Amino acid sequence: MRYGILSSELMDQCEMMSNWNSVTEDFLMQNFPIHRACRDGDVELLSSLLSAGDVNLYQEDDFYGWTPIHWAAYFGKVKPCLYVLSTKGYLNLSLCEKIR
Repeated sequence: MRYGILSSELMDQCEMMSNWNSVTEDFLMQNFPIHRACRDGDVELLSSLLSAGDVNLYQEDDFYGWTPIHWAAYFGKVKPCLYVLSTKGYLNLSLCEKIR
């Protein structure tokens, strides 16, 4: 990809986002609450959902195939990104230490 030119995949995602409505929002809220918390930058809700357990931070949504951290990063929400990255089990820190 050259600078200033959007890839066809990114253009498709932008088009899908423009078709977002209350039905898709409700679906996201009910089926992917962690993804929504990350998108909205709601670290308090994110913390609560993670504390409740039975959470898969690698789960891809049905819209774009994104994980929660994808949502946070795409919408520029740094705090949820950092929170998810600091979550036990998300990163294999012992592997990171070996790579150094």
